[in-house]
Amino acid sequence: MKLDRMVLVNWGQLRPGDYEIANLTLLTGPTGAGKTTLLDGLQTIMTAAYQGIVLYNPGQEEVQYGKRKGKTKRTLESFVVGAEYSLFSRPDGAQGYLGAVFRPTGDETARPFTALVAASARVDGAGERRDAKLERLELIIVDDAALTVEDFAKDADHNEWVAVEDIVKRLKAKYPKVTTYDGHKRDYLCALYGRFRGRTSTTWDEAQNAARAWSHSIASRPIGSVDELVRTDILEFDAKQLNESITRISELMRQVTNLKEEGKRIETTVKRLGELKLAIGQTSAAFEEQVQYDLLLARLQLKLDDDRIASEEAKKREESRRMDSCNAKARTERQLRAAVDKNRIAIAARLQGIPAHEAKRQHEDTVKRATGVAHGVLNNLSLALLSAAKLDNVARQLVGEPVDDSFPRLRASVQAVADAIEGTAFDRLAELRDAVLDAARDSEPVSAKLLQLADAFDGVDTGISAVHSALVGPTESVSTAIAAESSLLESRVKAAKADVTDLASRKESLTAGAGNYDRDTKSALVKIREALPQANVEVLCDLVEPASEEWQPAIEGYLGNARFNLIVKPEWEARTIDFLQTWGSRSKVIQGKRCLETANPSRVPQDSIIHELKTEHPIARAYLIEQYGPVVKVQSSNQLRNTARGLTKDGKGSGSRTMFIVDQGSLVFGAAARKRALEEVTAKLAAAEKDLARLEGLQATLGTVQRLLRDIKEPTFDANPLGVAASELEHSRQALSQLDLTEVAEFEQRLKELEAQLEEHDAAITAAEKAVTLAQQGIIQAEGEIAKVLARRDQRLQEHGHQIRRLKHLCEANAEKTYTVMSQQVTDLLESRDLDVHAVQARLATLRASPDKLLGDVRELLTEYNASARQEERFVSAIPHLHDAANFDPYYGPVVALGRSVSKLHEELGGLGLYHNREEVKKAERSFHDVFTKQFCFE
Repeated sequence: MKLDRMVLVNWGQLRPGDYEIANLTLLTGPTGAGKTTLLDGLQTIMTAAYQGIVLYNPGQEEVQYGKRKGKTKRTLESFVVGAEYSLFSRPDGAQGYLGAVFRPTGDETARPFTALVAASARVDGAGERRDAKLERLELIIVDDAALTVEDFAKDADHNEWVAVEDIVKRLKAKYPKVTTYDGHKRDYLCALYGRFRGRTSTTWDEAQNAARAWSHSIASRPIGSVDELVRTDILEFDAKQLNESITRISELMRQVTNLKEEGKRIETTVKRLGELKLAIGQTSAAFEEQVQYDLLLARLQLKLDDDRIASEEAKKREESRRMDSCNAKARTERQLRAAVDKNRIAIAARLQGIPAHEAKRQHEDTVKRATGVAHGVLNNLSLALLSAAKLDNVARQLVGEPVDDSFPRLRASVQAVADAIEGTAFDRLAELRDAVLDAARDSEPVSAKLLQLADAFDGVDTGISAVHSALVGPTESVSTAIAAESSLLESRVKAAKADVTDLASRKESLTAGAGNYDRDTKSALVKIREALPQANVEVLCDLVEPASEEWQPAIEGYLGNARFNLIVKPEWEARTIDFLQTWGSRSKVIQGKRCLETANPSRVPQDSIIHELKTEHPIARAYLIEQYGPVVKVQSSNQLRNTARGLTKDGKGSGSRTMFIVDQGSLVFGAAARKRALEEVTAKLAAAEKDLARLEGLQATLGTVQRLLRDIKEPTFDANPLGVAASELEHSRQALSQLDLTEVAEFEQRLKELEAQLEEHDAAITAAEKAVTLAQQGIIQAEGEIAKVLARRDQRLQEHGHQIRRLKHLCEANAEKTYTVMSQQVTDLLESRDLDVHAVQARLATLRASPDKLLGDVRELLTEYNASARQEERFVSAIPHLHDAANFDPYYGPVVALGRSVSKLHEELGGLGLYHNREEVKKAERSFHDVFTKQFCFE
């Protein structure tokens, strides 16, 4: 990138305008023409006037800051107001702009941009003590644009320029890529030098190094004579004056450093006081809100009690009014009923004097009674027919199903049922059932149907009793046979399930690679591995492989149950046998340590049976050598009788001066034996599961038969009362048809109407009396509620008075609080919305816990403050520790007093000039360091 143009507005004594730099190679002119001013402007753009990097006026001997030989220190703001020897060409202040337009050169692909430094400054002071002050600084980069002086002009002829605070807005309205850095010099320099690298930004270290190198590259390099060197750099050197100046500056630096440290201490103290003040304010505010809510709750409870009393009184008045109204209505209805009843009695008396009425009544009673008897008998017959049908259905279902040979008693009882069915008349029952249902549907029984049914039921129950006895009788019945067979079958099912479970467990063990253990070994393994996992228990048979299958049956038979001996770590042998004893196990534990010590393989005969066995386990090998090494293989019984411990291939053995036949059962040595055992167990399990399924099927069959026999009842058919009822009905109906009932009918109709009116009046009286009772209960309930409220009235008033006193004490302890105002706040809160007691109580529960918690925070902050504060600034014994305090009330006064003291000290320290001028002290310290290093160290 190459500098193409500079734009200067209100910079030193140079006229505002565009300065083309593209083809410029040399700045020349007389003294005061503005050469160094132009370079200072370019340096401002390239360094952002960053302190420690910028070196203004590099063309003269003014590289050092401060006044030397009558010349004025140049700064960014002094250039803007046109300062020159305490004179200002723009004394009313000015808006200054420095712009540098950069364009790519050669084959560069970067885009052009403009770097802009905008500053506004004013002149403060009077006379020779006037000085330039910087008001605002804006650092801007405009990409893809080449700014000109026209971009900053309001009215160039009258020297009016755009204000610095408005320039960003104006540029953004005209150019799309405007980036402002808000006076952050580091960000501006990183962005500026990043663009020289083809990036949007770079690191601060890289940017400041580049800016510093650029600044030094244009620094003054004077070339003069020896006479001038002696005159300016040697003869004017005063070592004494330099030492005095250094001493004075050092003292000032110590004072400034002390001021800075004191400022830091005051700043820390003010910060801690601010935190303590805030915590105290939160604590007191929390307690004040709690007291107000306590008073609010007391007032709310009184208000709710008053509202409840008013509500219950209104309810009493309403219930009294309703009770009076219902009593009046009941009296009216009783009077009306008495008049109607009087008429009813008169008409009933007249009916009693008519003979036809009495005869009619007697015959109607007979018809009613006979009808009831007929319906009852028909209902009983219908139920009996249903029972008989169920009995027939169950019997035929049992007879039609084959009975398993496993149930001989059941087979015999079912055959007895079949024989009993042959002597019954179940086929007639269906027709009779239809006839009974037809007769029962008649609301007024038909005499002919009743007589026909009475004859039809003769002999219908023949043989039914025998069938019932064969099914559920007490002896030799299907029911008793099932009970007996079920008991035996349940035992067989239980045993079959146990076999299946055992075989399944053995199959699972064999599938997992374990041996075909006996039951004791299997149980011992499970328990030992659970209780003593560190023992690492194993079984001998799992550790031994046969060398050949030729001698395996005889050898395993000779070893017998020793094949299932347990092997554990030697140090666990004693604990394992003790554990086996606790539950009476018959398993054995090999003395592994003893076998390892005494086993001698060299003493084993060449024809020993253990040569037919292989094992890699040291204890298993030692045990076989120790116990079965002397047992030798022999070919015949004749050799066997002369061998102390021997074994033939066909399973004859000797030992302990005896000969015997070994038990060649299931083999357990080796993978082949385990495979055969797995196949055998799998086959047995399949057979056992099949047998269990068959037994469970038989059990289900017995259950089905048992359910069929449930609720079977022996039917009884007694149809004789139907004939009697039919005769009574026929006789009474004929007698009623012959009576003259014209006059009786008129009186009876009138009597029915009067009785209906009586029922209406009775219903109205009952309803009124019920309403009166409910009203009385409502009044009693309301009086009870009022009594409850009045019973707690005194307690409510006492609590209200107590809360008022608490609030008054609070206001007395804190002069900033006024009882009238705080009480009115409670009243406003009570009247502003509908409050719920539970909501207020829930809020109070939170508020009551808050002050104590916040007080703990205050104590902690106070302790931290006192630990770091000066003695005269500490608050000793500010908050007492009251062990008998039941609530926060005793702490409020001390907390408020502490708050006042903290606020006072906070205000005093915060008002110190040193506290407010902390940054100035820091700047002064940096300035002293800068002056000392650049001025005196240079000299």
